Amino acid sequence: MVQLQTDYSNLTRERDELNNSFNNLTEKLEQLQTSYNILTKEQDQLQKRFEEMNERKDFQRMIEDKRHCGPWRSFGSKYYYISSEQKTWEESREDCRQKGTDLVIINSEEEQKTWEESREDCRQKGTDLVIINSEEEQVVEDGYDTLEP
Repeated sequence: MVQLQTDYSNLTRERDELNNSFNNLTEKLEQLQTSYNILTKEQDQLQKRFEEMNERKDFQRMIEDKRHCGPWRSFGSKYYYISSEQKTWEESREDCRQKGTDLVIINSEEEQKTWEESREDCRQKGTDLVIINSEEEQVVEDGYDTLEP
C-alpha cells in the first residue's frame, strides 16, 4: 500500500509538471504566433511600400524618358500630366489622387508662362488643355481662359 501511495504521489507530481510544461509551451506558442502575425503584417506593409516605390521609380523613369513628349510637361523639378479629358473639379482631383498626385496650383509667373506654352502647343495640335486651379476649386473647361497665379 505504501508503494501504491508513493507511485500515486510520483505520478501526480509528474502529471503536474507535465501540465505546467504544457501550459508554458502553450503560452510560448501564443507569444510566437503573435510575433509571427506582427512580423507578417510588417512584411506586408514593407512589400506594399516596396511596390509603391518601384511604381514611383518606374513612373519617374518614364517621365525622364518622355520628358517633353505626349501629355507630360516639366517645370523645374516638377512634372505635370496634361489631360485631354474634360472632368469636373472633383473627378479631376479623384483621378489625380488615385495616381498619387494632386491638382496643379500655379505659383509663379514663370509657371504661368509654362502653362500658356503648353496651352498653345495643345491649340496647335487641335486638342483641349484642361488646366485646374485647385485654390479656387474650378476647372477651366475649354482650357483657353487665363488663370492668374
